[in-house]
Amino acid sequence: MRRTSSNSPRSHGFLTAFAVVFAFGWLNIGTAHAEPWHSLDDIAAAAVKHAQTKLAMPGARVKTSVKSLDTRLKLRRCQHALQTFLPDHVTELRRNATVGVRCTAPKPWKLYVPVQVAIYRPVLVANRPLGRGAVLSAADVRTDERDVATVRSAYLTDVLQLDGKVLRRSLAEGTLITIDHLNEERIVKRGQSVTLLVNRGGLQVRMAGTALSDGTINQRIQVENHSSKRVVEGVVRSQQLVEVVM
Repeated sequence: MRRTSSNSPRSHGFLTAFAVVFAFGWLNIGTAHAEPWHSLDDIAAAAVKHAQTKLAMPGARVKTSVKSLDTRLKLRRCQHALQTFLPDHVTELRRNATVGVRCTAPKPWKLYVPVQVAIYRPVLVANRPLGRGAVLSAADVRTDERDVATVRSAYLTDVLQLDGKVLRRSLAEGTLITIDHLNEERIVKRGQSVTLLVNRGGLQVRMAGTALSDGTINQRIQVENHSSKRVVEGVVRSQQLVEVVM
């Protein structure tokens, strides 16, 4: 019987092929641990950090989150720190915001990441049902923490902001109070007697008059002078005083 030598061409070819397969297999395993794609988690974290920095304010509790990015995204790993920015024409972040994330090297790319935003702040809310025209005081409100990310109007945070304000419409208990709910209190009523104050050359002249319209503090109204029957325009300074500005 003929014995096959281990040095035969056939044996040599088998060993060579095995070595090539082994080598390529090892290389594939190595590259699998060094994929050239940037981590989607890193991209999301960069967007969240940008939003939190933009929204940071005293007394506020900010919460931001990113929905899972599409796992099919393949963006080349960035060699430098990721850059973040707000899209053009965006000046503030709201409930559903967008933050841009970009890389400059080795292969530039840019991605817009949807970010959900919540901003919790202590604000004034109605302490009980309040009727239209109510003159507000500290007893009418309480402080509560609310998400203001979707509030379009300026909201109230201090009871001092209620001074001289009346409700424009009725509010249910617990309603967050904004400036859109308020009017200046009308401290002068049409038909009431007022004092007209005129400053002339350092001298003050006071005359009796009748208000021809309602007026709020610092509002201009018309007043009829009792003695002359002339109608003059003045600025409401208090419930009884209207100053004629010469």
